[in-house]
Amino acid sequence: MILLSWFRRLIGGAEIPKEDAQFSHDIDKNMDALRELFVDTDDFRIREFQINSTKPTRACVIYLNTIADEKIIREEIMRTLMQKLPQSVQELRSLQISLLQHSVLSSSDMVQSTSVREAVRNMMIGSTLLFIEKSDQCLIIMTPWSNKRAISEPETESVSRGPHDGFTELISDNIGMVRRRIKDPSLKIVSYTLGAKTQTKVSMMYLKDLALPELVNDVSERLKEIHTDSILESGDIEEFLEDDALTPFPQVEVTERPDKSAAAMLEGRIIILVDGTPGTLVVPTTFFQLAQTPEDHYQRAIFSSFKRIYRLLGFILATSLSSFYLALVNYSTHLIPVKLVPVLMTKRAEVPFPPLLELIIMQVLIDMILEGNLRMPAKLGQTLGVAGAIVIGQAAITANLITPAVVIVVSVTTITAYLQPRLSNSYSIIWIRYFNMLIASMFGFFGIVVAWMFWVIHLCSLQSFRTAYFAPIAPFKWSDWKDAIIRVPKWAMTKQPSTPGTLQPNKIPKGEMKH
Repeated sequence: MILLSWFRRLIGGAEIPKEDAQFSHDIDKNMDALRELFVDTDDFRIREFQINSTKPTRACVIYLNTIADEKIIREEIMRTLMQKLPQSVQELRSLQISLLQHSVLSSSDMVQSTSVREAVRNMMIGSTLLFIEKSDQCLIIMTPWSNKRAISEPETESVSRGPHDGFTELISDNIGMVRRRIKDPSLKIVSYTLGAKTQTKVSMMYLKDLALPELVNDVSERLKEIHTDSILESGDIEEFLEDDALTPFPQVEVTERPDKSAAAMLEGRIIILVDGTPGTLVVPTTFFQLAQTPEDHYQRAIFSSFKRIYRLLGFILATSLSSFYLALVNYSTHLIPVKLVPVLMTKRAEVPFPPLLELIIMQVLIDMILEGNLRMPAKLGQTLGVAGAIVIGQAAITANLITPAVVIVVSVTTITAYLQPRLSNSYSIIWIRYFNMLIASMFGFFGIVVAWMFWVIHLCSLQSFRTAYFAPIAPFKWSDWKDAIIRVPKWAMTKQPSTPGTLQPNKIPKGEMKH
């Protein structure tokens, strides 16, 4: 039952009518039309009954039992209507859907409709349709069956100090967790339905008095231009929102933490929630924001600043240590300390591979172990990952296939790459590392300087929703440095940071985007 419910919520049920067909006054015709639409659908249910009034009236409820709560349907809809109705209703000659909505049923989430398309769409998110004879309207009643998981802390964004709740797969719960943190009427929510087949609910949240109207319009336009069959995860939307799809740097921040999302909105940014996934998108974002964690603001400024500096040093080591080693052993051996020359060169002479190939082989093996570790069961993966790396490294050194120095370099670069709080940052580092290694193997230290000039220029040219990606370095703004590489105490933050979306010209993708 739970598996069917999840699958039904994921992909919907029947083909949604393309034309806006209307219901008939004949209840039998309405039932037959929906039966034909949901043919070969085992969870489709029609339950007929009579409303207990002065003149008994035929009625029926239609729903999908894998995603609708049958207990609510049975006790709050059918039992209420089959019992004796209020005297004011009994005295009327005929029943109307509007009368049942306002005078009999107690549910607060009901709407009348004559549209087959609207009714079918609501059925596929857990609603129940109520029909009565001689009426061309149906009453759409929200009766979703909830099988949500318990709220827990995100595994990839855990903190030692701060809230330990995280988003779930239910968008209504996620919105509620953000609302509990920001109790302000300026918090706005705009919802969209994306995906022709999946009909996924996507909500944009922002603070009206902090987010620029131009930024809100940009995000809204890009969401409206998404034309695709399926939206199953926030990653399906992320690619449509990026300004530059070919850069290794992520331009959209992903988080599963409500406190992180609330803090982003308080900075004037916008969050995008997708039903069915805990991953929430935050736009716009910058290079330095991706290196920050919520815990940076929960601990004292001096400790948070040290951690941020460590992450920056880790980024530099992860991207440049391998290329530095190549430049040293290939072109600048005179810079190696005298006591290290015999050790490095003796081992180097016994290895049959050139330094670049040696580094690539070892780095690829480590990356494969890490990727395989992610796919293994948790208890087994950690043991095999550590044991595999040690065994392979020791065996390669013993067989004179890899020098000990290369094992040390690869180990350090791998560890420092995962100092970044976002996994997407670690993936970016891999591309930067290989590019720097290739340039350093051809041009030495001069190549490293040129490579980093290229990356800095590239970072300065990027933008995310009209916000400079490398801010506050380019463009330089001293007031925003209070919460960039280092963090000053809270009492020193007397001004609101620069409002996102004000620094660069608009770059909304032109034309119709299709996936």
